[in-house]
Amino acid sequence: MMLSRNIILAVAMVAGASASNASPAEHVVATFARTDIPRSKIVAGGAVFHCEQSQCVARAPSSRTLSLEACKVLAKRFGRVETFGEGGRALPAEKLRACVGGAE
Repeated sequence: MMLSRNIILAVAMVAGASASNASPAEHVVATFARTDIPRSKIVAGGAVFHCEQSQCVARAPSSRTLSLEACKVLAKRFGRVETFGEGGRALPAEKLRACVGGAE
């Protein structure tokens, strides 16, 4: 009985440590050719993007946020997307071209 309680406590400690070491999702940022975007919000790719000036930022992205579909929603609203990515990852070049092509 005491051994199983110790095992449960050990597992709980490891799970807690793993959860605290998990890094939060990176912000997904879209930058645009234009610089006059009014302060606004738009939902794309399962996330709320906060937009102003020349960019939109999703602070709580989902697994669908960094996608061609989300890029197209933003491009339709704000025009030519120059960059679209999070941390060290970006929308692949061919998808960014497809996104830009859909906005023009």
